[in-house]
Amino acid sequence: MKTEYQIVVDTKNGLCESIESFKSLLNINSKITLSESTIEFDELHFEYNLEIKTLSSQNQSIFHLEISIDNGNSYDIYTKLLRLIREILNKVSLSINILWDDLSIKYSEEAYPLIHKTENLLRKLITKFMVTNVGLEWTNDNLPKELKDGLKNGKKNRASHSNILHNSDFIQLADFLFKPYASKSFDFLLNELKSQKEKNIKTKDLTDYIPKSNWERYFTEIVKCDDQFFSKRWSKLYELRCLVAHNSFFTEKDLKEVVDLTSTLDEIIIKAISELNKVTVPEENKEELVENLAINSSEVYAEFLEKWKDLELAVISHVERKNKFDSELKETVKMKITRPKLILSRDKLPYRRNINALMNIRNSIVHQIEPRVKEKTLYKYIDKMDEIIKGLK
Repeated sequence: MKTEYQIVVDTKNGLCESIESFKSLLNINSKITLSESTIEFDELHFEYNLEIKTLSSQNQSIFHLEISIDNGNSYDIYTKLLRLIREILNKVSLSINILWDDLSIKYSEEAYPLIHKTENLLRKLITKFMVTNVGLEWTNDNLPKELKDGLKNGKKNRASHSNILHNSDFIQLADFLFKPYASKSFDFLLNELKSQKEKNIKTKDLTDYIPKSNWERYFTEIVKCDDQFFSKRWSKLYELRCLVAHNSFFTEKDLKEVVDLTSTLDEIIIKAISELNKVTVPEENKEELVENLAINSSEVYAEFLEKWKDLELAVISHVERKNKFDSELKETVKMKITRPKLILSRDKLPYRRNINALMNIRNSIVHQIEPRVKEKTLYKYIDKMDEIIKGLK
């Protein structure tokens, strides 16, 4: 196991112009003793190799220092030696680049399986939660015939309901559980107030407008874990995961933190999985749950679905102005319209064909129908919804 450094030193003042002067610099520290090929530190010996390249035109010396450790030696002492050498060289060098670090690789390799396990435990929790409470049928519910037909062939399509979980990255998984959202848009409340003769809304009627995370809605009581406690630790684990994923310098301290975080999070997730039989999602909340999963899987999906909600509101406002509600539709629409087709089938709205097409796109996103819509195309649909919303006002 070895560590390699590239050290660039300014030699204008005659400092570190040779290998001998470089060794002398390190030997100034009484804890370090350099011989021809070994470094003695804390009663242990480590092999090293030192080379130099001089750039006379730039008054610079470039040193290549390689320090090795035998498997029988102490990694802790080796780490202390490397830290001390960097501290000494930082005082005189222009830069110190780590060219190779087997110790960092070792700690990263030990950390990755722990992070991988925790990440997939959360995928397992979300998958079981969705299938148990929404059902496998959620990929088929209320979809146009042409989109249902797309589910009938191929292994990829048979698993389309879970694609969103496997395609979502580490931080997006947590967003689905811990990012607060309101069941009803504040715009719907304003619309409700405008449409009422008596401006009197009961407190209990406002609960749907208060943002809450899915964890708070469905898991806090059974697991006895605050969503902020979990999400803060998940975010920290994400930072450490990025160090591993991007081959950044990874220390023993980082590894210990990964061990502590994954141990805590695994215990919470496993508890939640074991108590899933106690979780019930009301029928009226299942569609918003599926929609929330899609929103947290992609920024462009989120933008499209938020714009779709604006379009829903524009459709409702238009119908109210035209007094085209019948008694059968009124209560459903007042709560939150999730299927504008209920209105569109009864009323000849402007843009009716376009709205139906956009509704199909919305369902293909929320219910994970393949093939997925390209981001570039979605932005065109968002612009189209803006156009329709303006036209309905």
